[in-house]
Amino acid sequence: MKKLLLIIMLFYSFVQAEEFTLICEGNREFRSYIDEGMNFDDKEIALLIIKQDSMEYIGVNSGRKYTFGNKEYTAPKRAPHEDIKIKERYEVTTEAISASQTITDLGGSNDSTISVIRILVDRLTAKLTEVDNIRNKKTFKISKSNNFKASCKKEMRPL
Repeated sequence: MKKLLLIIMLFYSFVQAEEFTLICEGNREFRSYIDEGMNFDDKEIALLIIKQDSMEYIGVNSGRKYTFGNKEYTAPKRAPHEDIKIKERYEVTTEAISASQTITDLGGSNDSTISVIRILVDRLTAKLTEVDNIRNKKTFKISKSNNFKASCKKEMRPL
């Protein structure tokens, strides 16, 4: 019984430390709620480079690129722009890979925004869900939304 428990613990730590790449293909839906608005649906391929302490996200068709980790920092901006606070979270478990980034304007203007992107990959179903919203900090009204749903497969590396 002790040997079995030791093997399970060793396997679990190996799974957690493994670095790999996921290729995710699906549909991206973009909606702008400003003035006349702009809407489109498009095919997207995203590469997720999964590491123990960070994840790189590359949108092949959209040009989106993010790096997620577990950190929080402030980025000063030049006037008339407001300084921003950036908070990133990233976690890999045997069931899921989750990442998020929240960017908050630190000023109090009527145009101050909160931008949130959340990515979740269900490792059991290989499904990716990405939700990206920009909302007004005072009214919480969404000005833009960008959603992506995809099926992922692990990139096979030649030996």
